[in-house]
Amino acid sequence: MLFMLVFSIMAIANCSVGSYFGGSPKLAIEPGKINEDRHWHTATKLLDGKILIAGGFGNRFKVLKAVEIYDPVSGEWEKVADMNFPRAEHSAALLQDGRILVTGGRDENYAPTFSTEIFDPKLGVWEIYEDMARQRHKHISIVQSDGSVIIIAGSGPSRSLSDVELIDPINDRLEVLSSTLEEHSDHAAISLGDGRIFVSGGVRILDEVVTSVGAEIYDVTTNTWAKTSIQSRRTSAHTLTLLNDGRVIQIGGFSGGSSDNRTELYDSKTDEWLEGPVMNNTRMLHTASLLDDGRVIAIGGTSRSGNMSHSEIYDPETQMWMASGQMVEPRASHTATVLDDGKVLVVGGTNTNNGICEIYDPETGTWNASIVETE
Repeated sequence: MLFMLVFSIMAIANCSVGSYFGGSPKLAIEPGKINEDRHWHTATKLLDGKILIAGGFGNRFKVLKAVEIYDPVSGEWEKVADMNFPRAEHSAALLQDGRILVTGGRDENYAPTFSTEIFDPKLGVWEIYEDMARQRHKHISIVQSDGSVIIIAGSGPSRSLSDVELIDPINDRLEVLSSTLEEHSDHAAISLGDGRIFVSGGVRILDEVVTSVGAEIYDVTTNTWAKTSIQSRRTSAHTLTLLNDGRVIQIGGFSGGSSDNRTELYDSKTDEWLEGPVMNNTRMLHTASLLDDGRVIAIGGTSRSGNMSHSEIYDPETQMWMASGQMVEPRASHTATVLDDGKVLVVGGTNTNNGICEIYDPETGTWNASIVETE
């Protein structure tokens, strides 16, 4: 079975309501328990700092349409309106007007879907939007500075995709863009912040034959793709994080038949790849989040021995990885979201139980989990 990569496609953070009127509210130390266990879902930070969790696979791989919102101030979860369609391995993006665009994914029959829909947090309702040009799952959504969303590659019904399209619900615009140079599924992608998008790795699937693919960069202005100087052929289930100095760190993943502890640093200005420091643990299907101080925390994932509870932090100044404690629950295919106060909320993942969520505090270097009720 192919390993599936879910990005926690991270959306944009903003202030909570209290901070608009002077002074930020104190956030909860311990997160409440989510109402429904899930993995391969999405987590989107709303403009008020709350976190919206949508869809994913539930117990026994049931495809969910359930949606919940986490309030960092109270530490509680609230069920909100379900999506119109169940979906997992989809993507979610925060639009400039505060609504959330959800695209594609697997439906209740595990088939990739064309469908998209939009959630309005003010009204608490979902509205069906226009279908994509391609049915897809395991794709990536990147929000542009003009508010449009670029949908990149993924998997169709029988093969991986190179198709790229633009969706702009605010201006009611849909457009097919230039395709990637290689097909990408289970890939990683990130905005470079200068009008370009960096896409790395993944696999090409054709007639059940799987081939690893390299890295390429999309220029939004010219609508063109170009390969990077070196093709590391990193397979899948890795992460990309944009560092404060503009370089991208590529972390872990599935390579050479197993999970990997290697990292690479890519400088898009010079088109140069450098070997980075190896992690303390091999991991894939993990998350990697940029902390407020510029360090990067890699959380969970899976290795040969199974799902992991370990986390570790990369410091670009020392160029070293340091252990950063363990979660209560080993987990992979989860989401990790940096909250307004700099803490990291971890939700869901395979083999998690009892709705336990966890928060990492970079200042104290400690983990706090949902309180587990005992009879």
